[in-house]
Amino acid sequence: MLKGLADHVRACQVRAADCREKANSIVDRTLKSEYLELERRWMHLARSYEFVESLEHFLLDSRRAKGDRDVSP
Repeated sequence: MLKGLADHVRACQVRAADCREKANSIVDRTLKSEYLELERRWMHLARSYEFVESLEHFLLDSRRAKGDRDVSP
């Protein structure tokens, strides 16, 4: 599952960068603001995925430390 989360993080970051580029090319303040808000939301989602990924690593490491043999990455 970890690989899938990394893919989601990258996809969110790419979408955020696209929104930033569009915002930088727009003169209309309202539309620019909307694209910047979209960028912020995509980055928030990326950070959420990163947090889930870090929790998953923590849990796997914790189980390994306890000697749980049924732990798979």
